Amino acid sequence: MVDDERKDDHAFVKVYVEKALIPSEKLRRPHEGAKVIGEAVQKCIYWEFVDVMEI
Repeated sequence: MVDDERKDDHAFVKVYVEKALIPSEKLRRPHEGAKVIGEAVQKCIYWEFVDVMEI
């Protein structure tokens, strides 16, 4: 986790995506050049903290 912020009572963290277990899952926050998590591999994105897991 690199950074965090709160929006609408949700905690978001900036994460580096190494692997997409469900590649077609839509990103919850806008990210340039990526609409689904599979397109965000090897990039940093914001994701809800409750849905982050370390593998």
